[in-house]
Amino acid sequence: MFQNRKENKKIMKKIMAGVFTGIFLFSTGIHANAQEISQKGVEFICGLEGFNENCYWDYAQSSIGYGTKCSNSTVQPHKSGLHSITEEEAKDAMETGIAKTYAPRVIKQTAGLDLNQNQFDALVSLAYNTGGGLNRIYNSPLVKCARGELTESQARTQYANYLVTTGGTWNNGLYNRRVKEANFFFEEIRYQPGYAEVSLQGDREIFMTGEDVLFFMHSDDAEVYYLTIRQDDEILCSERIPAEQALYVKAFDEPGVYTVSCAAGNAYGVTSGEPVQFEVFEAPAEPKYLEGDINLDGVADSRDLQLLQDYLQCKSTFTKEQFEVADLNLDGVCNIFDFNMLKKLLLQN
Repeated sequence: MFQNRKENKKIMKKIMAGVFTGIFLFSTGIHANAQEISQKGVEFICGLEGFNENCYWDYAQSSIGYGTKCSNSTVQPHKSGLHSITEEEAKDAMETGIAKTYAPRVIKQTAGLDLNQNQFDALVSLAYNTGGGLNRIYNSPLVKCARGELTESQARTQYANYLVTTGGTWNNGLYNRRVKEANFFFEEIRYQPGYAEVSLQGDREIFMTGEDVLFFMHSDDAEVYYLTIRQDDEILCSERIPAEQALYVKAFDEPGVYTVSCAAGNAYGVTSGEPVQFEVFEAPAEPKYLEGDINLDGVADSRDLQLLQDYLQCKSTFTKEQFEVADLNLDGVCNIFDFNMLKKLLLQN
């Protein structure tokens, strides 16, 4: 029964972690006044601490897993090897310690400052490493920079040597950790694209069959676009387009109503935009022959006018194609009116 409760607790924790991770990844803008460590921050600290399956002596205490204190109700703190832990259990213990102790210390010592998520996570790493007591967060060069007391360059230089000794001896590992924490603190925060839009050439809504339709994609911070074109519920095409291109061209052979949708993505997520509809009509058939070209040689000239005159004087006959071309006013007969129209057409040309 106890084991079932333990498994249920782990399942619920994973579900909640997924919820919070999703909120973090799909929110936009700067996380002002961050209050909880992000999953990115958790992984950052795990990378700095390293995983130890068995307990080890960490200068002042027995530690295990990702640097948490190694003790329980039956075993007192000890120096080595008397206890083991899985990576999942170690991460649970670390996150519990952060939520209970170290994040609240950062919040208390940075009261009044609007910290973005990276800044908050970097300071939690400092608290996790040093304990965060005795105003170690408040007096850190990073927080002084956030208060406007130091420039970024000054803060980086001073922070690289902040609390980097163990037993009075300079520690290269702690120095490297401070450099990484400073880099994390000042790292530019990026998110998934804030919007995704697709527009058609000239904002047109009507096109003809066989005509090239140009689709333009728009977004901020996009690395790639996903363009989908549908007719009713059928997907006609789904294209992955690099952001630097942001253009797609397609001709449609079938008349109908089409829907195009666009999504913009980067390493932080994907944002979908509103679909856009357009309609394709059957293009009018191209005339089979040139107007007035009665002899069907590709040009309308005086020879065609002579042919029409001969026809009207019953000196020649027309084929079906010649008759259709000679009937310029489309009244079903070839007569003097067509002759005058052809004469006028040639004079204009």
